Amino acid sequence: MAGSGKTTLMQRLNAHLHSAGSPPYVVNLDPAVSHMPYTANIDIRDTVDYKEVMQQCGPPAGRAAPLQARRRLTPVPSA
Repeated sequence: MAGSGKTTLMQRLNAHLHSAGSPPYVVNLDPAVSHMPYTANIDIRDTVDYKEVMQQCGPPAGRAAPLQARRRLTPVPSA
């Protein structure tokens, strides 16, 4: 799904919610993204080193590792 506009959508949604006075809680689940034009409260890149996983296990594991790491994240309490 590279180039489908996911980052642009999130950037605009984030900006809209901030301007409406309701800042969102943002979670980045893409370990391969090199730049995000917004700040994530939780970033999977802090847990998964995508390049290291790709070198050790190959491309399929590079895509599976973030899914496994996501399960380890602590649920966000509702406000």
